[in-house]
Amino acid sequence: MNDLGIKVVRDLPMHSDSILDLGCGILQEFDGHVPHAGDFLGVDVFIPYLEVMKNKMLTLVGELPDVCNSFLDDSFDVVLLLDVVEHLTKENGVQALAQCARIARKRVIVFTPVGYCKQEAWEAWGLPFCSYQKHLSGWSVEELEKDGYVCSIMPNYSEQEGHINSIYGVKEIK
Repeated sequence: MNDLGIKVVRDLPMHSDSILDLGCGILQEFDGHVPHAGDFLGVDVFIPYLEVMKNKMLTLVGELPDVCNSFLDDSFDVVLLLDVVEHLTKENGVQALAQCARIARKRVIVFTPVGYCKQEAWEAWGLPFCSYQKHLSGWSVEELEKDGYVCSIMPNYSEQEGHINSIYGVKEIK
């Protein structure tokens, strides 16, 4: 989870909101503390990330979009996909977004670079080489808005590309 994720979780209107963080990474900025969340489940496909998190929070190993089949409809208040969909093929990303809308009771929050931002697999956060760090797709404001997200552009930083812009999209579930 990036700095935006921390702000999102801290600013949740209800401190008791349950949160499903898909592609949670190591939540490095949280330092093991999840503020203002009733229930928080971090899901990631890369086991070394979850090893870092195992004593800090509840985690689950799973690959998107398939892991979403493990969750019932309306089972979490908020579903986060922060710096995640660009690591999926476009087809899997579309499926993951649809599954998130099914799982969420209140909202889905997406954060992703504007367009395709080249990133190769690497040893993120000093952990073993992770092939899942590679970017496989790019996303536009228009396609997320077409799917019901309200989007804004925010400055961001890529370890491999430097300063970039990213999309912050929120889909309210009715």
